[in-house]
Amino acid sequence: MAEKSGSGSGSGGVGAMDAQQFAAFFSQVAQIQSHLNKTNPNQDRLSSPYYILPSENLGIPITNVTLTGSNYSAWNKAMMNALYSKNKFEFVDGTILKPERTDPNFKAWQRCNTYVVAWINLSLSPDIYQSVLWNNVAYDLWTDLRHRYYQGDMFRVAELNEEIYALK
Repeated sequence: MAEKSGSGSGSGGVGAMDAQQFAAFFSQVAQIQSHLNKTNPNQDRLSSPYYILPSENLGIPITNVTLTGSNYSAWNKAMMNALYSKNKFEFVDGTILKPERTDPNFKAWQRCNTYVVAWINLSLSPDIYQSVLWNNVAYDLWTDLRHRYYQGDMFRVAELNEEIYALK
């Protein structure tokens, strides 16, 4: 009897445990797949430049560098980093341009553009802000500031300034 129950339990028990482990394994795989199916749409949404995190705010600056006119390079770098981190740089580099009002993305574009314009405006000195106050398209605002304040090769600019002063 010991043999029968030992061999019966042993092979039946091992077989039953293997079946239970197998069922538990597939149950875990199903749970993981279910979780992935739920999170993938969110991941797509989070990677969209039109997605705005609930914690983002129009009134909170995204950089501590304020454009004063003479510090364009530092301001530009700080703003680029901040906009990249928020997945919004495409609104200022020309990748995402203003769509037609009939475009299904228009409202999403308008909302994100408003955030980007507000963040840029918060990083401007009061004088500069007053001069661009009515520019409501992030790409146009960014381009305007670049044309006004980008100095290119600072060493060459300094050399040219020295030559100008030497002419007096």
